[in-house]
Formats: sequence, structure tokens, C-alpha cells
Amino acid sequence: MAGRPGLVRRCSAALIGGALTTLACAPPLTPRPRPGLVGPQLAASAETERGWRFHPRAYPALRAVRPLGVGRELFVGGRGERWVVDAAHRSVAAAAWAAPEELLAALRSEAGRWGFVGASGTVYEAEQPLGPLLRANPPPVELVRLAAVGEALSGVSEAGQLFSAELLGARWVERAPRSEATFLDVALLEGGAGLALAAPEQYWVTADGGQRWKPLGLPRQGVTSLQPLPDGAVQLLGVFGRFVWRPPLVEQLEPLTGRPPEPRLEPKLPAPLGPSARAVRAGHAALAGERYVQLERADAKAPRWRWREGRLDGGLATRPAPQLEGCADVRLAVAGELRVVACLRGAASGAAPLELLRSVDGGRRLEPVLSAMAQPAQLRLALSSTGELMVGGVCVARADERGCRPTGLMVPRRGGSRAARAGSRPLALVPASLPLARGAALALGYSPSGERAYAVLRHAKTGAPALYVARAGAARVSVHEL
Repeated sequence: MAGRPGLVRRCSAALIGGALTTLACAPPLTPRPRPGLVGPQLAASAETERGWRFHPRAYPALRAVRPLGVGRELFVGGRGERWVVDAAHRSVAAAAWAAPEELLAALRSEAGRWGFVGASGTVYEAEQPLGPLLRANPPPVELVRLAAVGEALSGVSEAGQLFSAELLGARWVERAPRSEATFLDVALLEGGAGLALAAPEQYWVTADGGQRWKPLGLPRQGVTSLQPLPDGAVQLLGVFGRFVWRPPLVEQLEPLTGRPPEPRLEPKLPAPLGPSARAVRAGHAALAGERYVQLERADAKAPRWRWREGRLDGGLATRPAPQLEGCADVRLAVAGELRVVACLRGAASGAAPLELLRSVDGGRRLEPVLSAMAQPAQLRLALSSTGELMVGGVCVARADERGCRPTGLMVPRRGGSRAARAGSRPLALVPASLPLARGAALALGYSPSGERAYAVLRHAKTGAPALYVARAGAARVSVHEL
């Protein structure tokens, strides 16, 4: 059954021999549950439109699935994630609250409360399948083997104790004293049947989900581990081969010929498209209020691009960007429906020709604004809510590829007049006046109102990064060392 990574099994093979004993139960261990994992305000926000949403770009390694109704399934697995896949309505959602460890199973109490079993045996409680994790119930001792199905949860400690959980892990009971058996593994099946392995090689069986166990006289085969199978049986792996035990309480093993199929959990729908922090950092995506906008390659082998955008609290839709065909790379800046795209048409290394395009209708039509030379690794854009544009990584006018060494930052100007807005058609980019600035801009940005422009560059005297702040209509630029 499932074990914790990095823990070494105490016995490489079960000992053959030894007498079976009668069942006796030790007093229950009831560790105090950990306090709530989230505050009441955050928990309440799960039921509102302003609650958190999680947008993974792919499913993790999925470990268990549980049906929720017609066409709906709950998946749990790696990264502590939970997913609900609704094939009937063609929707997929991930929980915004991830557990701090891999999840192995999903339990549900008679009262309808959910418990998600972590790799350590800790049960994380929630009111809803994707709701916030309200409480963590750890086991009383470290567990090295776990079995969970339906409402049942059992585990084996490093000392060989067999425990079963009640009330979603809020109460744990040792089911057999160590004087009678040293347990190695446990497996539980749908319907309440289960099998436990002890050393010397003994077997214990349950019919009620691990609440009561009694010895079972199965033949000894040098078995070392147990594994539940999808067909409702338990596979026994041993030094003399592989065998199958099938409930009800039969005292015989079947030799297993051939390798049983590996259980693979594959949701019926792909993971939904979601925002990417990596794309934002690379300049391929931007946040515009509550919306996320991205340009991504539509074809890995061809320079074709497509838009991917939508609200942060919903799914993302895609549409082609045919006017960007032929761009080797792009950078994006967004302010509402206004968008500026930098299209690089040269190689990824070294200076490359740059074409700036702008759109006033959300990217449906892109019009060329100007051309320049740029260093792709240093290229950055920033667009204010009022339409002002800053560009970093662009060379001065008429620079060729060999002489392209960006410094400072550039702003668009029309015929030497004041800085033109990105929605107009500037004729050229000219350097902005930044005192004691050296090298290319490291970061660019605007305040939400657009009244302040921010740029991070290296200070010419100290060489350390410095923040340059310019206010709209002000002649002075303030410098703040970082």
C-alpha cells in the first residue's frame, strides 16, 4: 500500500513461521486536532465570487478519484491539489487551497464532511470537495504505510503498530497490540474488506473498513507488501512470486500470472487554460485589472502566435493573432483595450530588428508604429492606464546590429514634440532623461493611475540598482537607491 517517500522498510522479507494469536484492542489515542488552517474570513470567501481561484496549467500526478454524481469526479494527488471534473457540463475546476503535501485519498464522513489524506497520514478537513482546508488531524505516531478508501483509513507505524482512524482522523485507535503482531503493511478495499500483513508472516482481515481485525489463515509465501487492485482484490508481492487474495474472507491465495494493469487515473477533460507567472515574467503576458492577457506560440515549429485571455476568476479563451506571424519573439504591454506589442524578427541572441505595433480594440487589429533595433534579452515594455509608453532594451536611432548597446529607457516622440501617446503614431523612440543612470533598464512600470512612472536602472556612481520615479507634469526625476 502507499508508503512515505524515503522511508526504508524494516524487513526485506516476512519471516515464515510463528503462531497466530487472538485479537485484542489497545485504548484509543485521541490527539488534539490542529487549529484551522485558514481564518474565518478567508474560509467564508470560498463561497463568494471574490474567493481565490487556482489556475494550474496541467494536472499533477493523480493518486485517487471519487465519483460525485452524474458525470462529476473528484481527483486528488500531487502538490496537494484537488480537482473536480464535470464531463456532463464540460468544466474543470481546481481547489484554491492546496494541502502542504501530496494527497493519497479522499474520505467522506456520514455527516457529509470531507477529509483528504496526506502522505504523512494527516487528514485535512473541508466542507466541500474544493473548499478551504479548515483543520488538520495528524496521526498520533509516524506512519510508514497507509490505506484509505471510502470512509476508512488505516496505517502502520514504524514500530509495527496497526492503527485505524475515526472521525476523519480526529481519533485514532490501535487495533492490535504489539505483543501479538508486528505489522508491515495494510490494504483496504471498497465495501469494507481489508487485509493486513504482519511478521512473522501472518495475515489479519477486516470486513468493516478496519474497525475490527481478526487473524486469517492464509498460506505463507514470503510476502513483503500488499497492493489493492482495481477489480476488488489484493495483490501480494513476495519472494516466491505474486498472488491474489479475494474477499469475502477466503483462506486461499491465487497465483498471479502476468502483470496486472497499472491503474491510471485520466480525467475525461484536459486541464483548463490558466494564467502563467512565467509568461508574465518573460514579457509574453500582462495583467490588466481583473483580466489576464497573453501571447503564446500557436505552433512550436513555426513563428505563429495566438491570444490567450480572460478574467482571473474564470477560464481563458484563445484566438489567433495572424498579424504577428513571422515574429521570432514578442513582448506585450496592456492597458484596458489598448495594447502594444514588440515584434522581434531576428535571432534570439544578439541584436534584432524590432517593430512596435499597437491596438486600440483589444488586439483584433494591430497597426505598425515604428521600427528600431533591440537586444531581446533586455527588451521591456510598460504601458500606463493613460496610454503612456516606456521601452527598455532599444538602441538609439540608426544603430546597426554591431553597435546596438541599449542604455537607459526610450519613450515615443512625434516630430520632437511632447511624448506621444501609444495610441497615436509616433515617429521615433528617443532616450528619456535619467540622471546618473547606467546600462539598460532592469524593470519598468506605472502606478495604477498612470501618474507615476517607475524604472529600475543601475546607478552610475555606485553600480547598485536604483529606482527612478517620474511624476506626470513634473520636470524632476527622483532617484532612490535600492
